[in-house]
Amino acid sequence: RIGVLTAAACIAVAAITIIPDLGRPERIYNLFLHPNWTSPLIWDVLIILSYFLFSVVDLWLLTKAHLSPGYARALRVLAYIGLPMAVMLHSITAWIFGLQISRPWWNTSLMAPLFVTSAILSGTALVTLVALAARRFDRLEVPTQTWRALCGLMAAALAVDLFLVGSDYVTILWG
Repeated sequence: RIGVLTAAACIAVAAITIIPDLGRPERIYNLFLHPNWTSPLIWDVLIILSYFLFSVVDLWLLTKAHLSPGYARALRVLAYIGLPMAVMLHSITAWIFGLQISRPWWNTSLMAPLFVTSAILSGTALVTLVALAARRFDRLEVPTQTWRALCGLMAAALAVDLFLVGSDYVTILWG
């Protein structure tokens, strides 16, 4: 529940940060009335809205899962939908950064896997911090096995993240 709640909060902030990119925020409705499918901005808007709605539905089901086994089954289906959506969200964001021609360090094919790995790392760290705060102030009990799993996931994501950043620096600086 903490992970889905933090994901929904972060994606809501991501949606707000798109508004300055529009140039004329009062015309946001034009994104939906006349979408330019060749623009990465519309891809970003659509995946952010889709993932936010997904997170809200997922959070609602998580609060109801104790009521019926049908909810648990729906949560399992949502888990198989949510992971590809999260990968698409971070990949599209990476492509937007990578397509900026004035940023030579961003123009690399490693941007999408780097963003996905960084999202796993930072998301797990955020969930860990929120769980620690909830444990401190709300007396939330988190099993030791869960703490170990979170730490292991962060360590693995950090190793992959450092490898991707190192690979990027070696190829850029070598030339």
